[in-house]
Amino acid sequence: MTKNKSNGKRTKKAQPDKKVTMEQLEAIAAQVRKRQQRWYIIAVVMMVLVFLGIIFLFQ
Repeated sequence: MTKNKSNGKRTKKAQPDKKVTMEQLEAIAAQVRKRQQRWYIIAVVMMVLVFLGIIFLFQ
């Protein structure tokens, strides 16, 4: 019963926010894309550094 009550409270709060979320979702999506690109670039750089380190160690 407590889960149903908490869900009811959450849905009431979420309903007025749905009108604003369409505009916010686009801004959030743009931020997420930028973050994903940054993490992708950082991951590639780290992998290159690791491979260079392995090559220097074995030479």
